[in-house]
Amino acid sequence: MRNDEKTWPYWWVRFEDHAPQFVYGVGLVAAREEAAKIGKVKDLRTLPYAAGKSPDGAPAFCYKPRECAGRTACPQSYSCTE
Repeated sequence: MRNDEKTWPYWWVRFEDHAPQFVYGVGLVAAREEAAKIGKVKDLRTLPYAAGKSPDGAPAFCYKPRECAGRTACPQSYSCTE
């Protein structure tokens, strides 16, 4: 397990029986547990920022989670809102 997978809070989850969505869970294990409440988990990938409502109060800065899934930093050199 990579170090960021132990503490990272923002995840993009693909499901076998549900549309993909953002899940909050501090670490891979917690995120997988949260995702399992939604549906059958296919895979989880880190997101650089929250992509929806987050319990830690972080704003949803990740506007393109499908493109950013698997990253721990935003690949854009400018804001997605520009």
